[in-house]
Amino acid sequence: MSFTHALGTAALVLVIASAVAGNASANAPKPAPSTTTPHGPPPEVVQISYRDGFDWGDAGIGAAGGLGLSTLVFGGGLVINEYRGRRSNNRKDRG
Repeated sequence: MSFTHALGTAALVLVIASAVAGNASANAPKPAPSTTTPHGPPPEVVQISYRDGFDWGDAGIGAAGGLGLSTLVFGGGLVINEYRGRRSNNRKDRG
């Protein structure tokens, strides 16, 4: 395995890991804001109910993002492969 191949593989792994980590942190519940004014009105308590079940909207967004990312990576690989092919053919013609 060449160095550039290993570097490309490592970059792909980092991109996928950051996408997964970004989705996980986006779904985390946010803490309630704290009130620091001692003379203000008492804080209002709000009950939040969470839905259980599968959210098809989030799944569609994730699938579209994954498809778009994989398309970019695949297209980039094709461009790099074409560039390397032309470069090696030019070297063969010279010598």
